[in-house]
Amino acid sequence: MARRSGYKQAEVSSVTDAVLNAGLDASRWMDALRQIADLTASNHAQLICVDGPAKLSMNFISEYSPTEMESILHDPRMYDETNWRIQVSRGLHDVVHEADYAEARLGEKDSFYTDVCERENIINGCQTIIFDDAGSLFGFALLRSLGDGETTEEDRAVFKTLSHHMTTAVRTHLALADEATKLLCGAMESMKICAFFCDLKGRVLSWTQSAEGLMSSGILGINASDGVLMIRNGADGGELRRRFKLSSASKFRLRPRAEGRGQFHSLTCEVIPLPVQEYESAFRPSLMVVVSRPPNEVSFGAAEKDTLRMAFGLSEAEAEIALSLAMGTSREEIATRRNVSQGTVSVQIKSVFAKTGASREGELVALVHSCLR
Repeated sequence: MARRSGYKQAEVSSVTDAVLNAGLDASRWMDALRQIADLTASNHAQLICVDGPAKLSMNFISEYSPTEMESILHDPRMYDETNWRIQVSRGLHDVVHEADYAEARLGEKDSFYTDVCERENIINGCQTIIFDDAGSLFGFALLRSLGDGETTEEDRAVFKTLSHHMTTAVRTHLALADEATKLLCGAMESMKICAFFCDLKGRVLSWTQSAEGLMSSGILGINASDGVLMIRNGADGGELRRRFKLSSASKFRLRPRAEGRGQFHSLTCEVIPLPVQEYESAFRPSLMVVVSRPPNEVSFGAAEKDTLRMAFGLSEAEAEIALSLAMGTSREEIATRRNVSQGTVSVQIKSVFAKTGASREGELVALVHSCLR
């Protein structure tokens, strides 16, 4: 790509508009990156998000169809001291460039990353961090070939200006995605659905209050090392990971578990792809995992009811309702099965809250599971 000399304010303003619009519409990210690359006479512009070592959650690169890159992006060496672009990274909006890269390569012991850059013809360029929050780091870069030449001071000044607008766009998109997730989570919670909202790799981004009970009971959990939803039963856990890889609608039955002195029947786990645009998957949930109990499988023994009645002073009806909630049964279902109004069930649940000290259903569910262990 031909080197440019001089930047016109109108051109920079036009690209700035494209960046800010991308914050409102994820489908425009690649167009914004293409315009940045064209403006700076670079082969590629890049927006990347890393959630931790070897945890790449987003990698948008304009005009780029990597051949071998997909297989090596998850190589740990891409995220350790071997990668001299990571080595030289500094603070927010601090721009590093070819001189910093060259210095980092002087003591290079493993040429892995240099070999990748030479093969992909992205040895030159500049970069900065535009957002770093809650373990997610967003980076912005120009990737230039030997033919593009090294960036100039003027290139880097324009790049730094654009980096601030990229931060605004990313913050805007994250805020919009967060609100959309809250709305979806609220809708599921209003129906008392036990749901987890995950990215394409199964990492949990949010969950309903009804899902808290299953986590407290030890049936499901979130892997501490990678944030992925897991089922603690080994065989079922492997099946859930397999379904995440498929990223398609599917349902399977969990094996029955004995909890405490009572038998808690099997659960059904359903993985549901959410309607997400191609470039939105890094910002909002792509999968919803719903855990439910098959119809007509809720049964309680006298031992469980007696345990709750003695522990909290519940009536027989209140103990049965508490157990039903702990099994994932909705208020509507409870009312239907008991042949009473939803209002009556709500009054009884308030009484259960008062006697147990719980303030919400998720807390009560956790308390019941803990009591019956």
